[in-house]
Amino acid sequence: KHIFSFCSHGTHPEMYYPDIVRKLNRRGLFVISTRGWYGTVYISAMPQPYPTNGHPDEIDLEEAESYGSEMVKLSQKIHAGHVELIPPVPSWPEDVTKEDLDPSLLERTFKSLVKFHKDKCLYPECRLCMENCPVYGIDLSMNPPIIAKPCIDCEFCARLCPTGAIDEDEFNKLMEPFTTTHTDFILTPLRAAQAKGKFRPLVDMDKLGTAPSLYKAHKHPMWIIGKGLQ
Repeated sequence: KHIFSFCSHGTHPEMYYPDIVRKLNRRGLFVISTRGWYGTVYISAMPQPYPTNGHPDEIDLEEAESYGSEMVKLSQKIHAGHVELIPPVPSWPEDVTKEDLDPSLLERTFKSLVKFHKDKCLYPECRLCMENCPVYGIDLSMNPPIIAKPCIDCEFCARLCPTGAIDEDEFNKLMEPFTTTHTDFILTPLRAAQAKGKFRPLVDMDKLGTAPSLYKAHKHPMWIIGKGLQ
C-alpha cells in the first residue's frame, strides 16, 4: 500500500516526519513523499500576530494541487513495481533536536491540565464539545463526565464552549511564557525556511508578540461553528 500526505506542524514540521513515517511503516503503509505548507495559527497561548498567519493562500493551494498530481503519477509507478522510488525513512533534522523542547512542557499537556466546571455547563441543551470532539473524547452524560479521554490536545472543546465550563486557562498560563519569551524557537526555523524559498511571510515577523495571546483577547466562545474566530 502507498499513501501520500500533506503534513505541517507549527514552525517545525520536519521534526515529526521520522516518527510519523516509522509508525505508518509498521502498519504496512509507505510514505512516498513529504511536503509541508504553513497555516494560520489559532493556538490559544501563542503570540499574535503569528508569523505564519495568512497561509494557506492561493499560491499554496496551487502548489498543493500540483504536488497532488505528481504524487498520483509517482504512486502509479511504484504500484507498477518501481519500489526503488520509495524514499528512505527521514532522519531527525540536524538543526532541530529533541533537546530543544522543554521536557516539562511535553509532559504537561492540554488533556492533563484542562478543567471542567459542571456548574457552568449547559448540557443537555448544549452539546457542542461532545459533537465536535474529533476523537469522541467527551461524554457529559456520564457521572462524572468524561473529559479529554482520549484527547489530541486540539483545544477545540474549550474554544467552542459558550460559558467556559471547559477551562484551558491553566494550560494557557503554562504555555504562554514559553511561547512569548522564546520567540527564536518560532522565528529561527521560519527565517531559515524563508532563506531557502520554502516560506513566504505574509505578515511582519518582527511584530511577533505585539498583541495579546488569543485566550486573553477573546471571551467565550472563542469559536462559533460556521463563523470561525470571534
